[in-house]
Amino acid sequence: MAGSFGALIKTKAWIPADGYYDMGPGSRQSQADQERSYPLSECMSCGCCLEACPQYTKVELTKADGETEADFAARKNSAYDSSFVGAHAISQVMLFNTNPTAKCRPANGWTP
Repeated sequence: MAGSFGALIKTKAWIPADGYYDMGPGSRQSQADQERSYPLSECMSCGCCLEACPQYTKVELTKADGETEADFAARKNSAYDSSFVGAHAISQVMLFNTNPTAKCRPANGWTP
């Protein structure tokens, strides 16, 4: 799954919340932590950082002799899936992993 939302899925960049029941007051976040997190929270998932990032778009492939367009597209998507996830996903992982709510859940497989 290529693209910015594929990267979010790959890194599981969210805080899972099961249900809408009252879990009581959450953990308090210090002013310093809030100030560090704020720039990360400003991301609106527009993808501009991905378009500007030379590492995200670094995958360079050429179509092999006899390769169909469908096979080439599948190989290209696979290469993007295994390459750098981009600033968008990393910022979201950082934002949610530093949130006190995230400390109450199992590890999501990738931490900063």
